[in-house]
Amino acid sequence: MIANVKAPVTVSHPRRRARWAAPLLASAAIVLTALALEAVFRLLAHLENGGILGAAVDAAPPPPRGARATLGQMIRRARNPRLVYELRPRLDVVFAGARVTTDGSGFRAVAGNAGAAAARRIVGIGDSYMFGQGVADEQTYLSVLQRRLADADQAARPWSVVNLAVPGYNTVMEVESLKDKALEPLPRVVIVEVVGNDLDLPNFIRRPQPVWALDRSFLAAFASRRLRLLKRAPDEREAEGLRGAPEAEGGPVAHFEDDPSRVPPEYADMVGWTAFEKAMRELARLRDAHGMAVVVLSQSPSFDWFDRRSRRLFAQLGVPFLDVGRVVRRYVADNGFPDYLHSPLAVSRTDPHPSPQGHALAAAELFRFLEGQGLLQ
Repeated sequence: MIANVKAPVTVSHPRRRARWAAPLLASAAIVLTALALEAVFRLLAHLENGGILGAAVDAAPPPPRGARATLGQMIRRARNPRLVYELRPRLDVVFAGARVTTDGSGFRAVAGNAGAAAARRIVGIGDSYMFGQGVADEQTYLSVLQRRLADADQAARPWSVVNLAVPGYNTVMEVESLKDKALEPLPRVVIVEVVGNDLDLPNFIRRPQPVWALDRSFLAAFASRRLRLLKRAPDEREAEGLRGAPEAEGGPVAHFEDDPSRVPPEYADMVGWTAFEKAMRELARLRDAHGMAVVVLSQSPSFDWFDRRSRRLFAQLGVPFLDVGRVVRRYVADNGFPDYLHSPLAVSRTDPHPSPQGHALAAAELFRFLEGQGLLQ
């Protein structure tokens, strides 16, 4: 009799299964998370592409009186290609929580402006800080300066302050706006505000990002930028953090483009240090040719390589420099605030633009500086 011989049965031990299953599941979770994040970053890039300056801006009607508006609704493409875009004339809207009006030339209104051709003119060129993003017309430091000039000066020829600042402009665009719009009649004084993104172009002028391209990873690019930021000095990280603050309610996150490869070819020479230096030298030539005074002002609470290098250039060109940022830093330290964004000088903890109190401080410093330089005589 032959006994039945059963084939051996292999029993998989539960612990042995768990030993190889756990790493596999973890790897799968990591891959799925990375793919999801990649999709999110591509979606964000696609949404940002929709905000790039183009035909959509040209076709959009101006916002109605009293409406809440984004920057994209407030601008139009400029006839001058070096300006790229400009504010629409005769605006009366709520932008970033504050009332904004512009005159027939598209300049932001300066409360109390004498407006007479015979007036002694001060022209300000700059970006969103001088423009006064987040504060009303009468609260910008140029409006406060206009009132202080009127109170202090009883001469037959009043002072007239003009605000040419436009959010997002860099120094090349600012100097071009002075040449294009404000040399007749000649100003007595030109005030140019500088910030760290004066080497860049706004994010809506760059090239569209190829969101469907498979030869690059948007997640990897984001991680690389964050790693580079962590390797920088603390003051440089602070400056980068301020640049990444929200642009305005209802608008995109404000990041600016300093990579010529992502800027349309016609704007490539408007990006970087070389473009900034060339614009400042052109401004100095205009000063010498027309007998104007030029003053550089900075409200930035941070101090980085751009400050050091630009100050050397200003000294070389003989342009006086007013560092309001130094006064801001002292105010923050003396009053025990953890940083600038937690102080009443900023619009909010997420918006580094100066508040009404910040603009009042800047106006007081500017008035004293102009007096000290003998420019108000």
